[in-house]
Amino acid sequence: MIYRILIVEDEPPSMRRIERCILQSGVTDVMIAGKAYNGAEALELIPSIRPHIILSDVRMPVMDGFALVEEVRRQYPLICIAMLSGYQEFDYVRKALQFQLTDYLLKPLNIDELASVLNKMKDTLFHSIHQAVDQYLRECIGHYATSAILPDELSSYHVFVFNQGWYYNGSFSYQLITPLDRDLCVLPAALTEQADHCWMLECGPPNQLLYVLGFVRPPEISPSWPEYLETFAQQKQLTIAGHLGASPSQLSAAVNNCRKWIASALIPDRGHFLDARLPLPHHPASVLSKGDEKNLLAPLEAGDLHRFSRTLSAILQQQLPPGSTQSAIYSLLDSILLSLRTYLFGLSDDRLQTLDLMLRELLLCTPAEQLREGFVSRVHRFLLSCDCLYGSSSSTDMILHQIASYLHQNYREQVELQTLACSFGISPTYLSTLFKKQYGMTPMKYLVSIRVERAKELICSHPDIPLRDVAQLVGYEDPHYFSRIFRITTGLSPSEFRAASHLKTDQKDGAL
Repeated sequence: MIYRILIVEDEPPSMRRIERCILQSGVTDVMIAGKAYNGAEALELIPSIRPHIILSDVRMPVMDGFALVEEVRRQYPLICIAMLSGYQEFDYVRKALQFQLTDYLLKPLNIDELASVLNKMKDTLFHSIHQAVDQYLRECIGHYATSAILPDELSSYHVFVFNQGWYYNGSFSYQLITPLDRDLCVLPAALTEQADHCWMLECGPPNQLLYVLGFVRPPEISPSWPEYLETFAQQKQLTIAGHLGASPSQLSAAVNNCRKWIASALIPDRGHFLDARLPLPHHPASVLSKGDEKNLLAPLEAGDLHRFSRTLSAILQQQLPPGSTQSAIYSLLDSILLSLRTYLFGLSDDRLQTLDLMLRELLLCTPAEQLREGFVSRVHRFLLSCDCLYGSSSSTDMILHQIASYLHQNYREQVELQTLACSFGISPTYLSTLFKKQYGMTPMKYLVSIRVERAKELICSHPDIPLRDVAQLVGYEDPHYFSRIFRITTGLSPSEFRAASHLKTDQKDGAL
């Protein structure tokens, strides 16, 4: 990359001296792009020559160096600026650092000092460009859109997404690998050697990489490049999606098109180059139909895990024929797991997370020909480990009996469904479903029934006991709330129930 320099100096001899020092400094990749004799002329030149570096005198007619710096900082914040000053103005220049100068140089110029300042500016510019593009890439990866601004120093980009595993998961976040060792880069050297900038971003699993190459001048793209990359992919046994020669305005779309191409690749499709400049092929997503879902869940309702596994295998064989895409496979498997989570489990969050991790690990590590069998066997083992089939349920009955016993023994305590479920390793939803199936009511209604029955016993056996004490003895701190619950359950308030109980007692005594 060539860094363009604008010199701003009102005295011609000093201007020529600065030019000679730049040429003699030995600093590479710099060129004098323009000269101006005051700050106003410099501002007029900037849009046309687009300098990276400005070397400016302090005292000039029309617009001095400080006014120029202030305006450049406002309009062109990435430009590096160094002020040139005589010794007698040193303190004046030091105060000017508030304008965020990159550096300053004293006149007469020292070639070594100039070289040091120019090299420092080059490093600053390189990192500024690199960070700006890195931020841009992160945003368009995370959100498929970005408001970040690309630096105008780069005119063209090559984009590549690599997948060394069996499945590409676009939900993983990417992290920039820096500093990038080009010798370890997976891309062929014929591509990277031409680039002025190179970004490599790695996602969670080590088998997914994003490469972006940036060019100051658009590189020549031979019609044979796709064929060359196809051969390269075959040799490395990689799936590569690439977009060659994307303009800055196309970069976000190029990155995301590469990711979509990888996601739509056939399994197995290792050893192929996918040209993301072409229209993306359309592959309909596969989801579990209502009929298949009913057939799949019926064996679980009956407690027949082996029939469930056979049904699951048949569904996968029917809906995932040879040539199915990665996105189709993922959407079907995820749809199956969603049905299991929704209609069967309601398990604790840790158990549900196990399902998601199982699918992710399976798709990343399992060859296509083993995918169906691997998925069925993993789901089978998962169900066995959870021991949560409706019909198999000596252990389930035992757990429900333990929960009922716990409620009988602790009805006076403050019992919450969430705490109760967690103590038995079950989600609140699933606990309520199982408990209602067994006892005809949810655990919390069962608790209410225990409390009300115990309250009735206390009222009948202790006719003079205050109702406030009854409420507290059965687990209610608020007697008014206890009264409402009692009425809803029995149809009578506690005092009405007491009166009715006394009446029955009196009638019984009278009969005797």
